[in-house]
Amino acid sequence: IATLKRKFRFLEYAPVITTSCLKARHIDEIKHKIIEVYECFSKRIPTSLLNSVINQATQKHPLPSDGGKLVKVYYATQFATKPPQISLIMNRPKALHFSYKRYLINTLRKEFNFLGTPLILNAKDKKSAQQN
Repeated sequence: IATLKRKFRFLEYAPVITTSCLKARHIDEIKHKIIEVYECFSKRIPTSLLNSVINQATQKHPLPSDGGKLVKVYYATQFATKPPQISLIMNRPKALHFSYKRYLINTLRKEFNFLGTPLILNAKDKKSAQQN
């Protein structure tokens, strides 16, 4: 399993089920896990709850500044499912570093149990958010 996880690091959030077709072990578990992952894939998070988690995350680890200028997340909203897609409305969306984005994705995955599901996080400014 360690080799599998090392080889497929980009799927670190995906569940792993060990099975044996010869001994018929854990075969039924596959169906249950598929259903569980699909429910996570289709999950919608209320905006107020999403904003609460984002606010807690940014307070715990504040956003880095952009050339000395403050970077703020005004609010977050989930605009799609299958896979879950979330927009962060910010004052400086281009200043969102990939490592901070990964931190937020990992926080959301942990808080909302997005088992086996990719999360897409987009940063937008207020003007582009109002146009959509």
